[in-house]
Amino acid sequence: MADITVIHPSMRMSGCEAVCMGVLEALQANHSITLVTINEFDIDEFNDFFGMNVNQDEIEHKIIPNKIISSLLINNLSHQTYTSCIRRLIKQRIDGEEIVISTQNEICGGKNSIEYIHFPQLNQADTYESADIGQYRYLKKRGHDFVCNKILGYSKNKFMNGKIIANSEWTANYIHQLHGFRPSVIYPPVNAQQFDPTREWQTREEGFAMVGRIHPSKNTLQGIKIIDTLVSRGHDIHLHIVGVPGNDTAYVDTVREHAESKEHLFFEEGLSRENLITLLNTHKFGLHTMPSEHFGIAVGEMVAAGMIPFIPNNGGQKEIIGDNSGLVYKDTKDAIRKMEKILQDFHLMMEVRKNLPDIKGRYGTTRFKREIQAVVAKQITDSRNKQ
Repeated sequence: MADITVIHPSMRMSGCEAVCMGVLEALQANHSITLVTINEFDIDEFNDFFGMNVNQDEIEHKIIPNKIISSLLINNLSHQTYTSCIRRLIKQRIDGEEIVISTQNEICGGKNSIEYIHFPQLNQADTYESADIGQYRYLKKRGHDFVCNKILGYSKNKFMNGKIIANSEWTANYIHQLHGFRPSVIYPPVNAQQFDPTREWQTREEGFAMVGRIHPSKNTLQGIKIIDTLVSRGHDIHLHIVGVPGNDTAYVDTVREHAESKEHLFFEEGLSRENLITLLNTHKFGLHTMPSEHFGIAVGEMVAAGMIPFIPNNGGQKEIIGDNSGLVYKDTKDAIRKMEKILQDFHLMMEVRKNLPDIKGRYGTTRFKREIQAVVAKQITDSRNKQ
């Protein structure tokens, strides 16, 4: 048994929290666990949403005082600076733990840390050339990186001394570009048991589901344009847009206006987990439109439900669907062409579906917990051997 602190500053309903809940469940039986966040949350609600079984009686939950968080928000800091400050505050308030695990990106915790990176937050300027974005913007990004690195206490050697894990091969390659080394990969947990891929194809609706936050970064409007075009060409299909609104209210309003004015669009705002599972289990196709998605649990869930997903030609989501180039598009025009090709060819449709990977075996929750337990056990052994 070891004293382990899990750091996850902001608990929301997203892929990051699936990892946090999976780590807690994997370790709770054999270790003393403290979870540190900046917000309260209902563990039972998160268990239901992610299909986990975290026992709140086994987890000590510490919350950073609201007064401190409010003082940071008042200063109107950038997201990267704000999160760096939060992580520093949390690090200052933990002491004596044998292992510290961050399930939400870098903390630069050193040799006794395990840091799970969904998408790296530090050294962002290293992905740019001054000729690409202009000297002023490049120097501004460099200065911003310098400040955030200082806040968090980053050094390359200290960062590398911890156990760094990426959520996909794509993210691992990105970290290599930023920090000069390539971490190991543990895919996030996709709760495949919640879905039914065996449901008869003929009984499923001729519709698409698009799951994710409603925000420009998710390219929600691109998905609407793709489906609009296919419908205008005579395809009897529809689209369910499932997700919580992002912070761009004008963008959300535009999506909502499209859905209200078109019979083939349904805006499923605030859909419950139970109804989401039913939706995926009863529809044939998925559509994902976020480029450079770090992993894409929603895509994994679509495949787990027996759907055929169409995704952009970059990011970790390509790793989920395997060698299925007919499902990967480079732009709107290419997406329409590839989707139409499959919609018009039943035999091709069945062949593509048959070639999709086994989500439960490769990305499932049991696999995730086993891999996390192995990493933690090794980190504990290495830590004790160095004492």
